[in-house]
Amino acid sequence: MKKQWEIATNLLVRDAPLQVVQGNTVTTRLSEVEAARASLEEQISQSYDGNVLLLCKRCRSTVAALRFCTGSSRHFNPHGYLFHIGEFSRAAGVKAVGEAYDTDSWFEGYAWRMGVCRHCQTHLGWRYEGAVNSGTFWGLIWNRMLKEANFRNLTKDDLWKAFFEKRVQYKRREPNGSLSEELENSSDQVDWDLVMEAFHVLSGHEARSAYEQGNLASHAQRQLLGLRVMHEARVHEEQRRQAKEAAAVEDQE
Repeated sequence: MKKQWEIATNLLVRDAPLQVVQGNTVTTRLSEVEAARASLEEQISQSYDGNVLLLCKRCRSTVAALRFCTGSSRHFNPHGYLFHIGEFSRAAGVKAVGEAYDTDSWFEGYAWRMGVCRHCQTHLGWRYEGAVNSGTFWGLIWNRMLKEANFRNLTKDDLWKAFFEKRVQYKRREPNGSLSEELENSSDQVDWDLVMEAFHVLSGHEARSAYEQGNLASHAQRQLLGLRVMHEARVHEEQRRQAKEAAAVEDQE
């Protein structure tokens, strides 16, 4: 099940690897993918709409509301990985685990603990705990979260594009450049079957419903239904707002 979920997720969520420090210098030339990712993260971190919710990218459970974000910063860990984090005063969907450490802390005077999603245990960031009366806050990794508004914005074109990329990756290419139905490597058959299953689940309502009923626990099914209802309500609210603005413009004309 874990591998099936990873392949299904990677079919649509294609994050570039984190930038690495080479020696004592930072690589300054980002690839197009990294640059696009950085731009998206900046847009998210600057969208301080109080009504926007952030979801765990893996399980889609609610992590935090953007109104609790107090800042954004970039930091390198001792291994040279770059993290772009948002600083949140509250994050109800995250829980702190493990011991608190004050070594290698990005915020002077604060110790840190690992922060994981309350539902799927994915590492989402850290909780920073200050000395007496200094308070606590969360440092959450932007690219491990998803804006609730983007929860169901995938189109059929998005699915087909992602599926075609997987075909190019797995299928054997003919001398004339076309893709064969045969796999480049027969040992990838299990992975390809999972890709096909993920595609059918993501592109068909009936297949998706059957998959959720058979693979999600009852509480996760209820949570997913709640997210969908919230999303639909936001979509309708936005449509009404746009219609009202359009009507106001017509009245002025």
